Amino acid sequence: MDDWKSNRRKKISLSVLTWGVVALLSSACSIQAGNEDAEIIAANIQTVEVITVQPEPVLDRYALAGTLQSVKEAVVSFEVDGRVTETFVQAGDVIKAGDVLASLDASNYKFQLNRAEAAIGQAEAAVRQAEASVAAATVGVENARQSRDVLSKNGEALTQEAFRKATYELNKVESSYKDGSASETDMNNARLAYKQAETNYLNAKAQSEQSSSGVTSAEATLAQARAGLEQARAAGREALVGRDQAQMAVDKSSLLSPIEGVVLEKFVSAWQLTGGGQPAFRIGDMTQLKVVLPVPDQEIRKWTVGQEVALTLYGESRNGTVKNVYPTTNSSTGSVNVEVLVPNAKADWLPGQVVKAARTSTGETGILVPVEAVVSTGSEPYVFKMVSGKAVKTNVTLGELTNNRLQVTSGVSSGDQIVTKGAYKLFDGDSIATAGERAK
Repeated sequence: MDDWKSNRRKKISLSVLTWGVVALLSSACSIQAGNEDAEIIAANIQTVEVITVQPEPVLDRYALAGTLQSVKEAVVSFEVDGRVTETFVQAGDVIKAGDVLASLDASNYKFQLNRAEAAIGQAEAAVRQAEASVAAATVGVENARQSRDVLSKNGEALTQEAFRKATYELNKVESSYKDGSASETDMNNARLAYKQAETNYLNAKAQSEQSSSGVTSAEATLAQARAGLEQARAAGREALVGRDQAQMAVDKSSLLSPIEGVVLEKFVSAWQLTGGGQPAFRIGDMTQLKVVLPVPDQEIRKWTVGQEVALTLYGESRNGTVKNVYPTTNSSTGSVNVEVLVPNAKADWLPGQVVKAARTSTGETGILVPVEAVVSTGSEPYVFKMVSGKAVKTNVTLGELTNNRLQVTSGVSSGDQIVTKGAYKLFDGDSIATAGERAK
């Protein structure tokens, strides 16, 4: 009996243990299944980016278009004729002011420069020779004047005094001869002395006059020498000008860029003959462009300097600024040109491209969403609203595209949360969350 009771208690204990193990395993399986379900649910939540839309100013729409141009542009030409020996840039190259663009064969201009240098040497030699002639003529004048002065003071003056005395003595002897106090011999001697004194005086006077003529001649020679010096100096100055012109021609055989920018066009190539003034390169500053818009005259009063203008090129948009409103209309169209400056820091918009334009309005407002928020795979475009963690597919009516954003005219209201990034991979009713919400 005791053995039977003991065996029964063992069976009961084993049964309890078995049921406990079963219960424990069942509980563990339930917890694991719950965790797996949670992971599956979390894995099915799509991470998206959303925006909350609000009304904002929209743009007036005009059918305006214009061609982009460089604000700062130069057509560069050689100033001298010649054959191009080398070009150093190609279209599209970025250059700085002063960079060499191309060069001409300068051998002929260098030959002219050498001739001009030789002419300067000859002119300098002529100047030195003329200066020597002036110096010699100056000495000649001084000598002639001294000779004249000596003859005037000594020869003529002395002989004149001797002639005066001889005349006095002759008159005295003639008077004495008449009253018999002088002999005929005395009379003849007085007459002979008078005649000799007269001859000496006349000779001295003639020599004095001749010396004066010598001074005049020497002065004329000096004036001629000075004129020759001035002529030689003028020839020297002309030779210097010729040298400078020849040097300028040599320098201008290298074509330099007057501005910083990009080579827009290249018109010359190596070994090509080109003339002064013939276009060689077109260079423009690409960092800022401009576009001239033909605005209808009835709308021109709405355009003011400093106003922003939305510009679009192949779906990319940026804002420009009105720089100038022209004061006259176009004679052919009646429109008024408006010049708009266009920022182009990356130089990704190019001169010659055609852009569309719209003036910024301060009146009408609307809801704008990024282009990537609108899905257009079906018959109607739609967006996904985020409502209580779910993606709600909503058909919309679209307006104009501006600055890579579409105007939504119906289907979306102020305050709605619209999926922007990730919209194309969603289905209606998908669970969605932002990266910030998932991080929590």
